[in-house]
Amino acid sequence: MGYEFAKFWFTKWEKGHINLVLGATSNSNSLAITQYKLKRSLFYGFQVGYSFMLMLVFMTYNGWYMIAVVIGAAIGNNIWGSLTEPTESSMACH
Repeated sequence: MGYEFAKFWFTKWEKGHINLVLGATSNSNSLAITQYKLKRSLFYGFQVGYSFMLMLVFMTYNGWYMIAVVIGAAIGNNIWGSLTEPTESSMACH
C-alpha cells in the first residue's frame, strides 16, 4: 500500500510543479528549475528504492510475505491507483 501511495503522491506533486518548468524562461527561474529537478530525482530514487525493497521481500520466497505484498499492492492500487493516469500504473520497474 505504501508503494502505491508513494506513486500517487509523486504524481500529484509532479503535476503541481510542472507549470514551474513549462512557464519558466531560460534565466528567470533557473534556481527554481534546478531545485525542481533535484527534488524530482530524489522522489524518483525513493520510489525505485522502495520497489527494490519490496522485490527483496518477495524474493525471500516466503509464501506469506508474497501474499502480503500482493494484497497490499491490490489494496493500495484500489485506494490510490485510480487517482493517477492509467499509463502510469504499469508493472514496469522503470
